[in-house]
Amino acid sequence: MGLFKERARILGEPGEGPRLSTISGEDGPCALLLAGGESRRLGGVPKATLSVGDEAAIVRMARIAAAEGFAPAVVVAGRHYEQTVKALHGRSIPVVENREWASGRTGSIRLGLDTLPTQQDVLLWPVDHPLVEAKTLRVLRSVAEGDPMALWLLPTYERRGGHPVYLRAPVRPMVQFLAPDAPLRALLRRLGPQVRRVPVTDPGVTSSVETFEDYHAALANWRARGSP
Repeated sequence: MGLFKERARILGEPGEGPRLSTISGEDGPCALLLAGGESRRLGGVPKATLSVGDEAAIVRMARIAAAEGFAPAVVVAGRHYEQTVKALHGRSIPVVENREWASGRTGSIRLGLDTLPTQQDVLLWPVDHPLVEAKTLRVLRSVAEGDPMALWLLPTYERRGGHPVYLRAPVRPMVQFLAPDAPLRALLRRLGPQVRRVPVTDPGVTSSVETFEDYHAALANWRARGSP
């Protein structure tokens, strides 16, 4: 794990150079905002920089996560690290660079988890789903607090599973043993009944932005709902 961590850098406060450390947290859950992909089907345009209302997608995600009590909220960026940092406009949001982003999303998750206090539950929110509503995070946290047996909480919309997922702290070591290119869902069978599906009324959890057509359709739906 140490060698893996050396391939990352963390951007801290504005004006501060890159550093490697564990980011301090609180008693509640934290969040990893995953923006490490290539955005190939978007012609290389970073999903983190797509506009949602009057702000960049990654800014909206960080704002909502913080407002709903997920602290710290940490961004993991890869191919588009510099553009993602620029989109945050100097905000005090830690950004971890995954220099081996091409190895797979689980590699980015492992790297991000390595910077966070081990006792915290974590919300994994990929930038592919930038239009998730704040109320969905509220529901996931509330259900987690009321069901200590649930280790993996999966939001569903019209019976389809989506994102972000909420992982209890005991699941985190299991993730660290996955290969960087292994799908996170490989753990589902092992967790069995401790995976809880959480119905929500938010189509954003299943609206994955892969192409500009996806983006414009999801954005139009979001505007029609009048979501913040």
